[in-house]
Amino acid sequence: MTCISDEFQLSYISSTADDDIKRLKQGQDDREHREERQAILKWLSSIDYGPQQRDFFNRRQQGTGEWLLNSNEFSSWVKQSKQTLFCPGIPGAGKTIMSSIVVDYLEKQFGDNPVVGIAYIYCSYQPRQEQTPEDLISNLLKQFIETRTEMPNHITALYKDHHKNNKPKGSRPSLDEIINAFQSTFQLYSRGFIIIDALDEYHSSNNKGLQTLLSAVFSLARQADVNFFATSRPVSEITSRFQDDCLTKEIRACDDDILCYVNGRMHELLRSEALEHPDLEVTIRKEILNAADGMYVHACPNILQNWVDVLFQVSTCPATYGFPYDPAIAGTPQVGFEASTPGCGRVRQNLRPGNGKN
Repeated sequence: MTCISDEFQLSYISSTADDDIKRLKQGQDDREHREERQAILKWLSSIDYGPQQRDFFNRRQQGTGEWLLNSNEFSSWVKQSKQTLFCPGIPGAGKTIMSSIVVDYLEKQFGDNPVVGIAYIYCSYQPRQEQTPEDLISNLLKQFIETRTEMPNHITALYKDHHKNNKPKGSRPSLDEIINAFQSTFQLYSRGFIIIDALDEYHSSNNKGLQTLLSAVFSLARQADVNFFATSRPVSEITSRFQDDCLTKEIRACDDDILCYVNGRMHELLRSEALEHPDLEVTIRKEILNAADGMYVHACPNILQNWVDVLFQVSTCPATYGFPYDPAIAGTPQVGFEASTPGCGRVRQNLRPGNGKN
């Protein structure tokens, strides 16, 4: 019995030791796997547009942007594959905020679907080193694969190929290699969405690079089930690329969005004394709405603060100007007055002491 007991104990100890060794080896393999994964992702691109997305989206007033999401053009773009939606807009129209709303919408609709890829770029974000078309396409590729639990074999093979001893240190993939890798990656997805905001920002510093970038994205969209959304100022070299079979929807501040933003911040900006002047809020809403002229207030929050300051001063200190403030006397404000405060310059000009006396 003793001999059998000893043999059982030895067998148990040996089995336990083997299990411990397997767990240690598995832990080491998992750690090496994670380290290689992070190295590959960083090799593809070190830029993370996530913080920009969160920052831009948090700047929006809740409830705004619904007009775009509810538009026929956007609905067609989301529902049909291989669609391109181009949204031009004047400076300050809110293109970047709208792009962040689109990204948030897609992430909420498809974020839990492992066969739907979403990637986005904010060209207004300028890192220290200028981004080449290869850098931007590589970043889009990184976003598609970083949500997957396993690194695709073709990406690992590409990484290892560029880290062979006969390759220069820090060797980067060519544009053709990136596009080929993207095409292989798309086979893992049923659909894909690419959002690029502010193409004009990239155009201003690298027009040739922009044309290469657009050609690459259009090529990817044609060869896979990829939908492309882009915004830009109305620059001819850019708008001319979005002619054939492209959906177009201009981004322009709508009255509902402007009023939604103003209403959301009104009590935050008005002083407590404003309670003595109940008509002040109505005046501010009307004048800001007239002054906006298609410019999205989110992009210029100083407009609202300055309007409040000026109109509050005029409304509460009529003796300074010789008459109570009357919008009809002040005229209709326009965008682009003194300093950077749309409308306020003209109000000040029309409200000089004695300007309204009979």
